[in-house]
Amino acid sequence: QSIGRAPPSRVERCVFSSSQSGAIELRGASNAQIIGNVFHKTYRTAVWVTNTSIPYTVVVRNNIAIETLRHPMESNDWIRPFACFLLEVPMLLLAGNVAAGSTDSGFVLRPSLDLKCNKPGVTLEEYQLNEAVGCMTGFWILRACYDTCNVCARLRGVIAWK
Repeated sequence: QSIGRAPPSRVERCVFSSSQSGAIELRGASNAQIIGNVFHKTYRTAVWVTNTSIPYTVVVRNNIAIETLRHPMESNDWIRPFACFLLEVPMLLLAGNVAAGSTDSGFVLRPSLDLKCNKPGVTLEEYQLNEAVGCMTGFWILRACYDTCNVCARLRGVIAWK
């Protein structure tokens, strides 16, 4: 968690290959940026931002996760869902990411709350889209509110290809 005007924590332009238990996990994070990384043959999750992180403070931009797989040593008695990008809190920015070839979900994410219900948004450019290609489930959307609320949620800039 950042204090005052500290610069953001960044993981930028790294390659993670054959990770045995996920690649990046943010717990209790704020003011963090995951930018321009490549994840290849990652077991479980490439990027996991847990629900203990601060909403609207994390940037996940221009990353690609290829072949996110169930770990072969994991039990088949109970199947735990996983995703290339498992984002349990709303992001400050989620753009330009690609999930390709996940044997479960490409993205599991919590959408942003939207106080301007039914107002049209700005047209997104192609580089702002998040894409799931060849995943079992492209996008699994969590509830916008952690508990009961009467506020709209908005999810924009997603596209899934089989």
